[in-house]
Amino acid sequence: MEKRCQTRPDWQVKKSVEDDWWYWFPVMMGICTRDEIAHANYEQIQIFNEVAKQKLELTRGSESIDG
Repeated sequence: MEKRCQTRPDWQVKKSVEDDWWYWFPVMMGICTRDEIAHANYEQIQIFNEVAKQKLELTRGSESIDG
C-alpha cells in the first residue's frame, strides 16, 4: 500500500514562509534562485533582499502610473 504524504495546516505553512521571509522574498521576486540564496553569504543575502525591495517599489510605481 502506498504511503500518503502528510501535509501541514495552512497556518503552519504561512508561518514558515513568514519566518523565512528574508529567504523567500528575493526568490519570489525573481532576483535569485533557491539554490543561489541557499549558498549565499549574509552580505549577498542582504543585497538580494535590497534588490528585491527596489524591484517591488519600481513595480508598484509603474502600476500607479498605468492604473
